[in-house]
Amino acid sequence: MSQPPLSSVQLGRLLKFRHFRLLEMLDTTRSMRRAAEQLGISTAAVSKSCLEIESILGEKLFKRDGGCLVPTPVLKRIVTTARRMDTELRLLSNDLSKIKGTLYGSVRIGFQAPIMEAILPRLFAEIKREQPFLTLTIEYGMRARLITDLETKRIDFIFIDLLGVESRFRLNTHPLGYDRSIIVTPDGIMEFSDVLANWDQYVDEVWIVPYQGMAMRDKFDSILVARGLRAPERLIEISTPVLLNEMQAACGAVALVPQSLQPAHLPKIAGTPKDSTLLNTIVMEIGVVWSNDAQLSAQSLFVLNKILSYQYEEDNAQAACVKTQP
Repeated sequence: MSQPPLSSVQLGRLLKFRHFRLLEMLDTTRSMRRAAEQLGISTAAVSKSCLEIESILGEKLFKRDGGCLVPTPVLKRIVTTARRMDTELRLLSNDLSKIKGTLYGSVRIGFQAPIMEAILPRLFAEIKREQPFLTLTIEYGMRARLITDLETKRIDFIFIDLLGVESRFRLNTHPLGYDRSIIVTPDGIMEFSDVLANWDQYVDEVWIVPYQGMAMRDKFDSILVARGLRAPERLIEISTPVLLNEMQAACGAVALVPQSLQPAHLPKIAGTPKDSTLLNTIVMEIGVVWSNDAQLSAQSLFVLNKILSYQYEEDNAQAACVKTQP
């Protein structure tokens, strides 16, 4: 039998802010293991906290359905309160920042977008000149994990390929530019369309390709399937561009790389990514993504405005094509 409802005083005394944060993360991930990873604690600690909260409330927080956590109406109501609290804290932070004039705290930014690597240092330098006490935390990571981190509010913004992101209703996107994939061979740079036209000559070579789950790899695989072509079997899969060119040269491999990361001594292929058709090459639309679940803090809003207004064309010597800002 459920215990009588607690008074607001009792709830305020027994439920801690960490409880609300934990339950919001569990509602998002529907997994104790994933919630523990996002919060940087053990799964056992998550389970213990859930039992503690259920003991306080006298109500179950989840039902289990095939190993998946299904939130009860009690949990849904608590998560609503948690999000209101988060919004109020952000508003308080905004008000305090306006009073002080100088921004403190941190803004967390994730990226997996080679086209941005020539741009971000100068963008961040401009931000630091205006707000020297604002900490910028930069993290390179796998695209799927960055999206999860954004949805669970561990990261404030991400720069990634926008493939499939605009369909996620909890996320806002703003496109910044295009990058296309090229093929680096021991003999030089080639268009992907030319390699496809002579696929039998290249399919059995050693290939360096992005790790499965990365947008460029997904497009690469889908093009081969659409054209009925056999996938390469001698693979080196990478999740970071570090040492990509050195690895390609040492292995004598065929490498699928963004044009913005091609070896500097090789001539660029003419044209822009927007001129390419889907089945002839791989075009990546790169943009900034942020959550629309809650009002942005003053710190995040300042950085977002800088991202959207920055003159990208001036610093885009390596990128294939960057959109003009409105």
